[in-house]
Amino acid sequence: MTDIPIEQLQQEEYLYDSARRPSVDIVNGGGVLMNFLKSLKPGADLVGALAPTFSLKPYSFLEWVSELLQPKDFLLKAPKISNPEKRMLSILKYICEAVSTMPQQGVQQVKGYNSILGETFECSWEHETSTTTFFGEQVSHHPPISACYIENKTCGLQIEIVFQPKVRFHGSLSGPSVQSHIEGAIFIHLVPIKEHYEVRLPHFVCRNLLFGGSYCELNDDLTITCSNGLKSTVNFRSKSKNKCTGQLVRPTHNRDEVLYKIEGVSNQKLTVHHKDKPSLLMNAASIKTTKKNVKPVAEQTEIESRRVWHAVTKSIFEKNLDQATKYKTLIEDAERVLRKQRDSRGEKWTPTHFETVKKNGKEIPLGNSTLYYRYKKFDHFHESVEKKDE
Repeated sequence: MTDIPIEQLQQEEYLYDSARRPSVDIVNGGGVLMNFLKSLKPGADLVGALAPTFSLKPYSFLEWVSELLQPKDFLLKAPKISNPEKRMLSILKYICEAVSTMPQQGVQQVKGYNSILGETFECSWEHETSTTTFFGEQVSHHPPISACYIENKTCGLQIEIVFQPKVRFHGSLSGPSVQSHIEGAIFIHLVPIKEHYEVRLPHFVCRNLLFGGSYCELNDDLTITCSNGLKSTVNFRSKSKNKCTGQLVRPTHNRDEVLYKIEGVSNQKLTVHHKDKPSLLMNAASIKTTKKNVKPVAEQTEIESRRVWHAVTKSIFEKNLDQATKYKTLIEDAERVLRKQRDSRGEKWTPTHFETVKKNGKEIPLGNSTLYYRYKKFDHFHESVEKKDE
């Protein structure tokens, strides 16, 4: 990791002002990706590969999660919505707004830095009458697992996030592509009404990497299941200019009762149809966000995201990708040295702020290699609810 004087960090806080970020040039594949693609084989796992620097967002994966799932005012009102179908639509809108930011032209800035083991990111959002907080930690590096927690105590909202990105290279006659699948889940808890939602995200695919005209799109299904029995599914069709369809259903003994049908373009507008009456669910052009508050980088510890990656972020800000690659490599090499030292001593890494969730003494899996991690300061209202119900 790079050792930067506090005075310099103070002077360079402007790097984190989104309004001052330089414009980003679209990278459309072709020769710029040739050397990277030559080193890959179809089906190769890219999680540990050195991604081209132009493909990096100017912040870490942990901060990306906070950007993706930043709270919206309408979501904070969800616990007070009396109709369960309307509550589900509110959760669906929140997630669809989040993933609407992912499709794009080109392959520039499509991923955050790979957070190093033990790295943390913390921020908050101020609303009119409440505050939402976010805390994330990189709890595992092999495999790379990020665990995050969002909470608004005033509104009774808790969100648990456990993500493990899995990235693979695919070769085909129509051109090579890179597919990213986030194994894990998002758990949304509406505390006052004891209601819980489990969210599984769709795949993310970058296409036309070799011949130009590169673009990124969503693929496969987004699913949201609720403890009250309702379920929403949105299918993002491949190579369809981001078109998608879906439905909100109530399972019955014989079949699923379709309550709402969903259609639209994932990065533009989504419409829901109830009894043949359409209404707008989401308009990406009018999404409202709240300013994120983050401690100045000069006041952060050396394991906090912006402090860890500051030199890389500055280089990207200055559009000096060679220097960004240099600093990124230094950080990743230092991480490998620490891992080898732990392995030689037979030490097992233990997260500081999160712990695995167990049922009947066994850790709960959320995928093939992703365990359920929970924030240690999590308010275990689930347990108190279970005791009251007994």
